[in-house]
Amino acid sequence: MHPDILQISKLSLFNGIDTGELIDIFEESRFIYSSYEPGRVIKFRGEKIEDLMILLYGDVKTEMGDFNGKAVQVEKIQAPFILASGFLFAQNNSLPVDITAASKATLISMKKQRVTEMCIKHKKILDNLLTDIGNRMEFLSEKLWLSTLKSLKEKFCFYILRLYNQQKTNTVILTDTLEEISAVMGVARPSLSRVIIEMEEEGLLKKSSNSIFILDKDKMNFYFQ
Repeated sequence: MHPDILQISKLSLFNGIDTGELIDIFEESRFIYSSYEPGRVIKFRGEKIEDLMILLYGDVKTEMGDFNGKAVQVEKIQAPFILASGFLFAQNNSLPVDITAASKATLISMKKQRVTEMCIKHKKILDNLLTDIGNRMEFLSEKLWLSTLKSLKEKFCFYILRLYNQQKTNTVILTDTLEEISAVMGVARPSLSRVIIEMEEEGLLKKSSNSIFILDKDKMNFYFQ
């Protein structure tokens, strides 16, 4: 068995596909491999998405430029992960962000026609692909909502309450470092740290290591209503 089969099997795209089928798909697909050193741009904003891109190993980040020309991080992505799945079948398939290797990264790609053939042959993969596209749309809608919030405190409240909804507990585990959260919100880390201290003083939350204990969820909700 090819050593990458185990990693590929972790992709949501192949949920419900047994190992034997996955081996056949891997052999038929003729994936194209590419590797990138940290800091190298994998895809530039405006490039057409003609292939299904899968981040097999490593981390990448997506960035957009603001009106002042400053790069604002949209997301940091860890392997294994499908990149820009929604744009593969879009009429306007131009990438809206730059994709850059955050660590040494390995990608595999599959031609659009082969993806279509695979989905026709395996209905489960089609279902998984549509679910992935839907999940990405949900993520983008959250990012759009975040961009409408004016203050850093509002944005951090939104971020924490989103984690609360996902984890269903008042003690939420931060899935990103403060550095990464700051980058997504377009601020320096010290600015975010000051806001967290202010929120602790207001009795909204308590930070401990990589977790946040929510003390007053109703008041946090009030900040972005």
